[in-house]
Amino acid sequence: KERARRHLQIGESLLASAGAAAREDRVFEIVGHLNRGRSLITDRGRRSQLADLNFVAGQRAHRATAYASATSHFEIALELMTPAEWQADPGWHFECRRAHIECLFLAGEIDRAARLCEELTASAPNRLAAGSAFHLHARILEHQARFSDVIEKIRQGLALFAIDLPSSPAEIQSRIGEGIGVMQAHLAQTPIEDLVGLPPMVDSEKILAMNLLFQLIPSAI
Repeated sequence: KERARRHLQIGESLLASAGAAAREDRVFEIVGHLNRGRSLITDRGRRSQLADLNFVAGQRAHRATAYASATSHFEIALELMTPAEWQADPGWHFECRRAHIECLFLAGEIDRAARLCEELTASAPNRLAAGSAFHLHARILEHQARFSDVIEKIRQGLALFAIDLPSSPAEIQSRIGEGIGVMQAHLAQTPIEDLVGLPPMVDSEKILAMNLLFQLIPSAI
């Protein structure tokens, strides 16, 4: 108990002395101490702050491909908040859960990630979040070589954005071929040097729908 108290004091001292920019740079050092003393934290504001710090640490570990470490940070972030507190910020809670499941998948805990994905979709606060849950679940199912299930998950995800995916595999392939033909016809009329000047896609829903469609191609062929 005394060791936990000391770690908490060190972590709080580091947190207080670090500026906004330095805080993110030293986030692993800070949460390393605070997490060891988190059982002594009772104040909701301090718990929420530590949850946010673990979320940031999880994101940084994810970007560094340290997936086991990222998983641990996301798990601690989720443990620090009560179900009632999750409801106060459903977007943060959903993204933390989604990131946790993705890191479980990337760390090799495939079956656990697949099970948690079933619950994730039901907790999505909006259709963009729900679409991202379907996309993640489809990636996991593809890794498990469950290609018919992949297509079904993609179909459900696309339906959120009013995109109807045919049930017939032959028709799916036919429409993919038609789409590729349209794209090739467009490229044939567009000089390559003009492509760099085209505006980037910024609509989050269209980007997600496009990602779902691209993921469909290897499963449908």
